[in-house]
Amino acid sequence: MEAIMRAKYLFAAIILFCLMQPGWSRTLTLYEQPRGGIPVVYELPEDANKNQAVTYIKSIRDMFFKQGELIDAKKTEPEVLRDKLKNGFVLYSVFGKESPLLRQTMRPLPFNWQGNSVTVGGKKFSGDKFRFIFVGKNPYSDIFCSVYAASTNEMIFNINNRFTGPRSYHLFDGEKQLDEGDYNENFILSKKDRLSVEEALADVREFFKNAEEIHPNLLAKMSVDRYLELKDRTAEEVKRKLDNQGEITVPDLAYILYYRAAAFEDGHTRIEYNSLPHKIIRAARFPPFLIEFRDGRYWITAAETSNLENMELVAMNNIPFSRFIKPIIERCSGEIIPYKAEQFTHSLNSQRFWWAFSGIIPSTGTILITTTGRAGNRIDTSLNTVDVTTFERLSKHQADSPQSTNTQIAYLDDGNIAYFNYTNFIQTDSEKKAIDGIFQDIKKKGVRKLLIDLRRNGGGNSNIGEFILSYLTTKRIRPFSKMQIKLSRVAMDQKTKAIPGYNEKFRSLEGMLVNVNFDEKKLEKPDAFFNGNAYLLIGNWVFSSAVCFTSMFRDYECGEIIGSETGGVVATFGEIAKLELTNSAIPYSISIKKFEGPHPKPGDDEHGILPDIPVTAEKLEKFKDQKDPVLAFAIDHIHNKAGK
Repeated sequence: MEAIMRAKYLFAAIILFCLMQPGWSRTLTLYEQPRGGIPVVYELPEDANKNQAVTYIKSIRDMFFKQGELIDAKKTEPEVLRDKLKNGFVLYSVFGKESPLLRQTMRPLPFNWQGNSVTVGGKKFSGDKFRFIFVGKNPYSDIFCSVYAASTNEMIFNINNRFTGPRSYHLFDGEKQLDEGDYNENFILSKKDRLSVEEALADVREFFKNAEEIHPNLLAKMSVDRYLELKDRTAEEVKRKLDNQGEITVPDLAYILYYRAAAFEDGHTRIEYNSLPHKIIRAARFPPFLIEFRDGRYWITAAETSNLENMELVAMNNIPFSRFIKPIIERCSGEIIPYKAEQFTHSLNSQRFWWAFSGIIPSTGTILITTTGRAGNRIDTSLNTVDVTTFERLSKHQADSPQSTNTQIAYLDDGNIAYFNYTNFIQTDSEKKAIDGIFQDIKKKGVRKLLIDLRRNGGGNSNIGEFILSYLTTKRIRPFSKMQIKLSRVAMDQKTKAIPGYNEKFRSLEGMLVNVNFDEKKLEKPDAFFNGNAYLLIGNWVFSSAVCFTSMFRDYECGEIIGSETGGVVATFGEIAKLELTNSAIPYSISIKKFEGPHPKPGDDEHGILPDIPVTAEKLEKFKDQKDPVLAFAIDHIHNKAGK
């Protein structure tokens, strides 16, 4: 079990983006998308190592899927298995005739295993300790699953320790990676890692054409002259990146397009290429520390040298740090800088991706950093850069992030404050039931103070936000006062999948902007309605539907808001069309709608929602030794304001 704990930093990425809707032309990737309620299923042959493998699988379930059921596929009736796995699952299995579920998940793949050899997409590999980690076909629905397969039960143990970036599949022989690659939702392998100049420029034209046709106001924050210049410079930059054969790599094209998408200053319109080739990550150099963005500044949160921790990072190589990382920040889509900074810093995975993708850490082996301590003194320190393996180990020095499991309640301040940490707006019947259970428990315990923590909530489905709000106010409400939609072909095609006949009904209006106004409505008052004092804790990662909820909380005066500015703005673009470029298979998204808040206010399109009680570095000084200083400050504030 010690090995499991040492590898904890890798386990955050063991779930694939398996809840992705079918029908999008998308590359399937293993992606950091924790889902606490997903079942973990295994089918293993009987041998001396089976018990060890099952114990290991159970430890993974207990660590990351506490609400998910652990299922032995061989002891479960087929119809029961179908019902339990239809909404997604994680499978651990061993190649062979005794693994029918594994065969079904692999059926669409160009993969063949025969004894000591494996063939993937025509490439043959030899070995005797195979581990195959991949996005599989869910045989019970149109969504996907993640699969951890091996040649023996012995190879299942510690399979999650393998480095698996956001790719469709990874093949190992023991510890050695043999191959990795991508395929789309039809399980068609992506063949190209380089493009001709004609193919690259065709993808550039496709990106801009779709952005112009789909986005409701692409030039809301950009002049026509700048836009035309941006298009011209894109073609020029592609040509500058060509090699001697007149080709450009897919990562180089993605890096160029990241900047173009972010220039529109719309957090929902973005390039979503995150599958860097293994060789780029392995060749990259990284700083020997992790950082976070807080109170408008960058702080070192974990480091090989412990005396650097909790220091403000002011400069790198004598360049102000905010300017040093400008090539990264200007490629992160968003309306405001704090959200762009959060996209870079919010996890080890995101920092690893951007350091490797940008290549801004010099390969010389050393960097000079300037930090500021609590006394305000500036300190210059020369540090050796590190490889990716050493960089990933830094997570063991970092304090755990706030609990990521949805729909759980804790009682703090001697049981006087109900603490609801909500990380994803999920619209399902089971989610509603879980939320109602939380408020029932609060009512049963008679707790009169409630703190809802949205700091790690990047959005989801805004309808569940209305459901939560029904426990906090009896006022008539609306999530938006106004919505504007661009009736593009792509947007209508996507809508038709959810609303039959939508396309046909509005086809004659293609290209038009349609305005929709919303009236306030009365919500049904639940039995477990909360009659006490509500507080909302927010931060720079709060985005999309989480901002929608925050704006309703603000506009309908549900309580006090504590924390930092939200990452998203209230008057925002959103509800995205997800697309993939024809030649490079680079995924991207474009907003199809614009939304205005329930009660529009000045600045709603310029900055995020500002808290009533802002949290600053100075205010946190008192709580610097707490595991979560921001939460400690919020609890202290609520305690002192309302009393016990």
